[in-house]
Amino acid sequence: MMADVELQLLKQFEDTPEYKSVVRRIRELESAVKNRVDEDSWELIMKWEELWAQLLVAQQRTLLAAPVVLEGLS
Repeated sequence: MMADVELQLLKQFEDTPEYKSVVRRIRELESAVKNRVDEDSWELIMKWEELWAQLLVAQQRTLLAAPVVLEGLS
């Protein structure tokens, strides 16, 4: 389960214009694709999208759990 700080950061990110713009474009593309493919293809696309989402969530959890090391990076 996410810590309160992580949930707060996520909520702040979701409130940004950049996030809202990207989500709106994603939904527009999803709609356009769904109108052009058959149901079986659409199900495969949704499974593919879900796997990418799982990967990105796992990546973010790893990054949030990692100690912040800024020294020596500059």
